[in-house]
Amino acid sequence: MEGKLRNPKHGITGPLSAAKPTEIDIQFTKALEEELHKHNLYEDESMSQKRQSVLGRLTDLVNEWISETLEKKSGGSLLLHRKGHVFTFGSYRLGVHGKGADCDTLCVGPRGVTRDDFFSTMLEKLQNHPLVTDIQAVPDAYVPVIKMKFDGIEIDLLYAQLAYAEVPEKFDITDAIHLKNIDEKSVLSLNGTIRRKS
Repeated sequence: MEGKLRNPKHGITGPLSAAKPTEIDIQFTKALEEELHKHNLYEDESMSQKRQSVLGRLTDLVNEWISETLEKKSGGSLLLHRKGHVFTFGSYRLGVHGKGADCDTLCVGPRGVTRDDFFSTMLEKLQNHPLVTDIQAVPDAYVPVIKMKFDGIEIDLLYAQLAYAEVPEKFDITDAIHLKNIDEKSVLSLNGTIRRKS
């Protein structure tokens, strides 16, 4: 069974090699890391902590917005779990982002909170936040996005409206089951985080 992969393919093609690194591979990796450090391309610990803090504040803001939106639409009669989730994806999620790189984020909300709500009331909430600058909404993009700086951290924020009345607290974003009965733009927004079954 040597040479055979347990999971032969992730994405379109399989890996170039499933072999363990050789001694020369390890030396080259070490030399590359030293070169990257020499050119100051790694983010320092304080900036990593700042990113995490910004993501926490963004999550709080998103949950406040979802709760307010559902409250307004229901006249206060809904007793649902009034929260969404904020997930990261892309280079930040993979841990391969460079210093100063943007943070790709996805806001997931229930069916009662629409993309129109996202590009109106959520956008307004962000525009009025004292730590948000350089905000730009691109609702007509192939994958609609709000771009901004939140306390100096560049954020690309996408929105996916799920078919569920409420987003479960324990929510597995990687499960493709969540693609059922949602609009195309939500599918595109979720695309960076979903695990396809082969």
